[in-house]
Amino acid sequence: MQVSAGQQDLKWPLVAATALLVAGVTTCGPAYREFFLKEPRLVTAGAVAAFLAYLPSLWLIRWLDQRPIAWTVYLFAALFVIATSPVVSHVTWLLMQQGVIYWKVVGVVEETAKLFPVLLLALLAPYLIRNRRDGLVIGALAGLGFAIIEYAVAFALDNFPERGWSDLVISLPGRWALGTQTHIIWAATTGGMIGYLREAPLSVKRLCLAIGVIGLVMLTHSAQDFMGKMIGPLSIGALGQVLLSAGMNEATLGESALVMPALLIFGAVVNTVLINVFVLPVLWWLLRSGPGRKPQPSLPGD
Repeated sequence: MQVSAGQQDLKWPLVAATALLVAGVTTCGPAYREFFLKEPRLVTAGAVAAFLAYLPSLWLIRWLDQRPIAWTVYLFAALFVIATSPVVSHVTWLLMQQGVIYWKVVGVVEETAKLFPVLLLALLAPYLIRNRRDGLVIGALAGLGFAIIEYAVAFALDNFPERGWSDLVISLPGRWALGTQTHIIWAATTGGMIGYLREAPLSVKRLCLAIGVIGLVMLTHSAQDFMGKMIGPLSIGALGQVLLSAGMNEATLGESALVMPALLIFGAVVNTVLINVFVLPVLWWLLRSGPGRKPQPSLPGD
């Protein structure tokens, strides 16, 4: 009889995650204080707001989950990324101090960080990562966790001092469409490739394909930080010109509580589609060629 993922034990992944977290806090103490102790109430408020805004994404991940996997595993994947996010910031900052340009390193550092929960489960609880769909789901949850903490810290330390609580209306819609979907798309794709390696005997061809896709995602992430932030504003400006020519004026655009968030979402969605022009077909392939939502038998040895 197949053992449900919800009946399995996370003992060893939790032990490994705890050891990594302790090492992270020990070596990156200032980053942890900056993230979680400088403005704890604002970080919490930003995280809660982001989580509520991202509930549709969580629903979609759950819908794609073929088993479904236990909620405790969902929490593990998302919270591990949240808890280790200061390490990501610290490593990125150290590399920048060595003269490395931010956009050149951000893809490698952040996508590697989001792969860690998938790798921990694949190595220490392999019954949870049996195929590409399992890896895709866990990866997407890691991306969701990263998107939440990214907005929460930016809100608390950068945006709130300038705009106050209005930032939840001004920037969260665009962050939802851009930050959530890109982080989820990238982490789901890389996680899906780890699952792809798990569902059949390892071969040079499969390994090279997985490494190539993960590298593509990292390059896409760096491209997003290099030029992606220009695509969104350009598309927003183009739509704004259309609205102005349709009879709206700048005062109306500025005063409307709905127009600006709608413009931000539009620009973010256009940006997400264009910047991921090579990644989205791979993600579609992972979804279409995987086992789907029907429960699959356990792999031999699981």
